[in-house]
Order: sequence, then structure tokens, then C-alpha cells
Amino acid sequence: MISGRERPRYYLTNLYGEEVSTLVRRFSDLRKKKAQLLTNLAFVTSKYFRSKRNIGAAKAARIYKRAEEALLREQIQSSRQRLNENASTLYRLHLRLAATLSYHDWQKVDTITENTAESLKKHLVGKQTTKFQRIDNNTK
Repeated sequence: MISGRERPRYYLTNLYGEEVSTLVRRFSDLRKKKAQLLTNLAFVTSKYFRSKRNIGAAKAARIYKRAEEALLREQIQSSRQRLNENASTLYRLHLRLAATLSYHDWQKVDTITENTAESLKKHLVGKQTTKFQRIDNNTK
């Protein structure tokens, strides 16, 4: 079992080999990527795609609006597709690691990677929030 004194990476390498240690690192990276993708998807708005409108005519405004909406839909679809790919890879890796590691080691790895991903997600949400607050202040 991973103790508090020993670094988990070295413990896993010594006990299970380099391949499992690499899989655990990949699992952790995928969880971080999932947090990043979820944060990016949550903060996609039409303001992100708003372009400068040089023509003031109503017809031109409708064209701009449709183009912005199409870009927004495309960004959301792309983000959801990347999230789906990430989830399927995470699932396969989760099953493989759960079958390889002992129960206690798996619980520890699962907890560590989940906490790391949550911490990253909170950090990214804070950054995105301040970014959008600046955008809102500049547009007023």
C-alpha cells in the first residue's frame, strides 16, 4: 500500500513495473485534460466568437449573427467530441489499472488523481471567471 512517506510513482514502479507507472501517469493526465475540457466547454459563449461589425445594415447583422452561432455550435460539438474521446480512453485505462493494482493502491491512485483534477478545475474556473469579468467590463 502507498504510504505517506514514499512517493507514489516510485512505489508503483518498484512494485508493479514501469508500464503500470506510465499508465497511472497517463490516467492522471487524462483526468486533468477532462477537467480542462469541461471548464472550456462551460465557458464557451457567443461573446467568444463576436467579431467587429463594420456594416450596420440589418441584413449584414443577421449574417454576422448566423456566422457567430455556427461557430459557437462548431466549438461546442468539437469540445463534446474531445470529451467523449477522453472519457472512452479514461474508461479503458480505469478498467486496466483497477484490474492490475491492489485494491488499496487503486483507491489511493484514484483519490490522488481525482483530487489533482478537481484542484486544476477550480484553478481554471477562477481564471476563466476573471477573464470573462474583464471582457464584460471592457464591453460596457
